[in-house]
Amino acid sequence: MGEQKQQPARASRRRGALRTAPIPLPIPAAPPSPTWEDAVRRWALQGQHRAEGTVRRERGILAWLRPHLAGFRLVDISRHTIDAIRAAKLEEGAGPRSANYVAGIVQTIMAAAADWGWIERAPRIKPLKLPPARVRWLTREEANALLDQLRQPLRDMAELTLLTGLRWSNVSGLKWTHVDLRAGLIAVSAREMKGRAGLCLPITPRLRRILDGRRGQHATWVFSTAGKRLQRPPHETWYGALRRLGLEDFRWHDLRHTWASWHAQRGTPMLVLQQAGGWKSASMVNRYAHLDTRTLAVHATAFEAELGPEFAQNGVQGELFTSNPHPDAL
Repeated sequence: MGEQKQQPARASRRRGALRTAPIPLPIPAAPPSPTWEDAVRRWALQGQHRAEGTVRRERGILAWLRPHLAGFRLVDISRHTIDAIRAAKLEEGAGPRSANYVAGIVQTIMAAAADWGWIERAPRIKPLKLPPARVRWLTREEANALLDQLRQPLRDMAELTLLTGLRWSNVSGLKWTHVDLRAGLIAVSAREMKGRAGLCLPITPRLRRILDGRRGQHATWVFSTAGKRLQRPPHETWYGALRRLGLEDFRWHDLRHTWASWHAQRGTPMLVLQQAGGWKSASMVNRYAHLDTRTLAVHATAFEAELGPEFAQNGVQGELFTSNPHPDAL
């Protein structure tokens, strides 16, 4: 009797497992003469394994590439083809970093095609040299002035960025399922993070005030306008505020740079900052290390104290050299 009662439960569990298990997508067979479009279609099937923000950006790049590579057979795409595509991106006014990114997408898909056995090898080109990493940040006075110029929900989004360092995609994509007000945590999954590592942030009093003010405005999104998620900062609201304040060469992502710069200035350890910012490597966070003058001052003072009070107290009297100095002194 007990066995008969368990059978429906087991069947129910099996049906539930089938419903929740990921359905493997069919891998297309190699076409006789694969084209760029064939490779892009197969590459798109791998999008489920990459961060959502990365997938969205790649879609935009692939849409831009479509007229440049439409109808191309993979065997006809050479390093000269990729170089010409990168040059076209530069002619549009893009910087070397963006041009390298576009060329990198082409090279990555071609490398995948080589792994699939569709071509013998993928063409490679050297990336363009990049200028030193750009770090643009605001003073606290500038940040307060900027917040005062922004309308909601952009004001709350900007303040949350200054408090957490989250990227735009994570702020605009913040859901109530990410927020646990009782535990005092914001948890973002690895799939939604650019660095492919999950992030857990404490809800500070200022963050709690922002989140409490947003409750009840949308069932899914923490930040919304007209019942929808914001895909990008409203152009006139954001750039209008920058113009009124005279803030030049400033982008939304620079709010993240501002957050990291403030942390560095107050002496937050670089390892802690790396973890809080969701950076994969220390090289990304080291660009802020020079701003940590507080920690440097502590070590410099301790170093000087170890030299002792007698160091350099007597000084050098008279001329530095005699009229007939020893050759080794020169």
